[in-house]
Amino acid sequence: MNLEGDFLLFADDVKLFGEVASYQQLVRLQEDLMKIEEWCVLNGMDLNTTKCLVITFSKSRQTHQFNYILRNVTLRRVTEVKDLGILLTANLDFGAHISNVCRKALKTLELVNRICRQGLSASSLKTLYVALVRPIMEYSVVVWSPHQIGHCSSLDAVQRRFIRMIGIKLGYRYIEVDIQAMERCLNLPTLSSRITLIDLMFLYKILNNTIDCSEILQMIDFHVPRSARHFQLFTIDHLSTNYLYHSAIPRLMRIGNAVSANLDFFGMPLSSFKRRAATILHELD
Repeated sequence: MNLEGDFLLFADDVKLFGEVASYQQLVRLQEDLMKIEEWCVLNGMDLNTTKCLVITFSKSRQTHQFNYILRNVTLRRVTEVKDLGILLTANLDFGAHISNVCRKALKTLELVNRICRQGLSASSLKTLYVALVRPIMEYSVVVWSPHQIGHCSSLDAVQRRFIRMIGIKLGYRYIEVDIQAMERCLNLPTLSSRITLIDLMFLYKILNNTIDCSEILQMIDFHVPRSARHFQLFTIDHLSTNYLYHSAIPRLMRIGNAVSANLDFFGMPLSSFKRRAATILHELD
């Protein structure tokens, strides 16, 4: 099967995608769908068209519309789709995903709160929070990392609620709990610090080939300094839109530049890099 366009495979799923700026590109995607249908017929594989969806990602209000057909069925067009646990919307805004993450995290936190009534210690509750709640807010955060104040506040509210829950257990009134002091007492980093650490770890793994993805590595531009005093590791081109500025690769390079004077991305093993990065972020927090 020789597909003309780009595609991604994961288990038994296939995603066809491509830039659409002309009618010919729309037709090319339809032709690839027909090739997949023919291949499935030849190999005795059945396709469930009810699970096949079409979505157009664009920041523009006007997009090319086309009815894609598979097995004589017009595929359903949607404005949002979940891909490997991340909710993607047609306008490329992760607000819906962040709201979904917060709902799931708060629901799990409520479960932890009910367990709290059984007399668990603060350290035990922290273990439950770190094991059950925080992973929900950190899953694939490199992709959807928040930058808008409202989104950041919604995520921070989950940890603030947990901190106040611990404070009540220790005898404080809900509104009197000192969030920052309690975080220091529990040795619990802020969520923004955790997200930055995850970004740094991802950047380290890309640069050191722990994550083997040449496509991402090619997007990272290294800076060749003229002076030994220059600590900027990456070169970031001017970005014309706020969306591009806050996108993943430019954000990773900005964070890398911010710590490159004190953090060696190439001269230490992963465990040492993580400890050093966590120490730097703790000092900056």
